[in-house]
Amino acid sequence: MAALTSSARIPLIGFILSMLICNCYASSDNRQVYIVYMGNLPKGEVSITSLHTSMLQEVVPSSVGSDVLLYSYHRSFNGFAAKLTKDEAETLRGF
Repeated sequence: MAALTSSARIPLIGFILSMLICNCYASSDNRQVYIVYMGNLPKGEVSITSLHTSMLQEVVPSSVGSDVLLYSYHRSFNGFAAKLTKDEAETLRGF
């Protein structure tokens, strides 16, 4: 098995650390941490974090607060980690 180069290890280590952090943020209510994978990065000058935030604002009630979005992935792929209910995750699946 070939060893990972240092440039390949950095995204992997970042992903593993973010998963550990997300696991710590899971609360006792019915929200769990979900990774929402959206495919390739969009072309052009697009604010990925703004895109992810606006998607969450359409799904999550405003009474929940702004701490739902845990992390926006914007280097390797388009996606984010968020604390969602099962219903909210299902709604995002339909986007």
